[in-house]
Amino acid sequence: MACLLCLNLSLLANLSADVMGVRLPSYDSMGRLLWEISASEVRPMDNESYYALNPSFSILENRQATTTAKSSTGFFDMAENKAKGEEVLEVKGNGFSAYGSPWEFERTEVDKARLSFAEQANVGFDYELAPQFAELSRDSSEVDADELKWGQKKGKMGGRAPLPDLDDFPTTAWAQSFLLIDQGNGKHQFELKGDTEIKMQMVDENGSDAEETIITCEQATLYLVNERNSSQPTAGKILKIEALGNVMVQQPTRTCTAQSILWNEDGAGLILDGNATVYDSKWGKAEGSRIILRKEDGRAEVVGGEGRSKLSIPMSPNFRFPK
Repeated sequence: MACLLCLNLSLLANLSADVMGVRLPSYDSMGRLLWEISASEVRPMDNESYYALNPSFSILENRQATTTAKSSTGFFDMAENKAKGEEVLEVKGNGFSAYGSPWEFERTEVDKARLSFAEQANVGFDYELAPQFAELSRDSSEVDADELKWGQKKGKMGGRAPLPDLDDFPTTAWAQSFLLIDQGNGKHQFELKGDTEIKMQMVDENGSDAEETIITCEQATLYLVNERNSSQPTAGKILKIEALGNVMVQQPTRTCTAQSILWNEDGAGLILDGNATVYDSKWGKAEGSRIILRKEDGRAEVVGGEGRSKLSIPMSPNFRFPK
């Protein structure tokens, strides 16, 4: 049995015995390091495929690791720049952490890396998204929780005990399947499908219990960027959210439903499309084919809908967007 710190791929391909303490680099056509695998033990199989114990791999950019992942076991195909495994994979990047299984990783010509979870996934974001959607709610005594249907879908993502708890993150998401696309230059795209839930928390200055904003839907895409060129680089900023299929946005004093929603960090507000409804405990209910919750004037503007072309209602204080 060999004991090496770093192996050349051509040398490893000729070995038939297990190898301990391995580090396997992968390069592009220009000789730049793309990603790197390390493992406590590697067992050569066939066609440049390897079984690894305690594998860890890093996605690199400018010779620095931007995303790292580790699991207890895995299979690697160095010829195809692919890896997969059945056990839970832990992924850590700049501004996020993710867990899921079973997993697959591949390097493509278009994207720097693609990492997917097929059956269960959760992800936590360091970015506090809740202030973009809501201020702290009014006293709970003013809220009729039954009318707002608060908690109707809350907790539906239970049964994921094998995955670590992410309550320490201000923004979290769960889904039945997950795809992380590393597009390079600090850009990441997160695609979640199947029984998807996004939860945002915000705690007031007194440190009281966090207020929750919950989005449930059939699928959602979140876009994250690291602003490396700014004087104070962020740890990962969520720029955009798209949610599709039976979407519900829940807050203690407001419930919104639609077939799709779109939110841009630099956009006009939250756009609800397709049989959109907004129910506010103070202002009542509004319906239309499209509802825009605007930033600049604090109004929920209903556009379209049978029998009327436009309707505006005042915004609840707990759903005011920052100006």
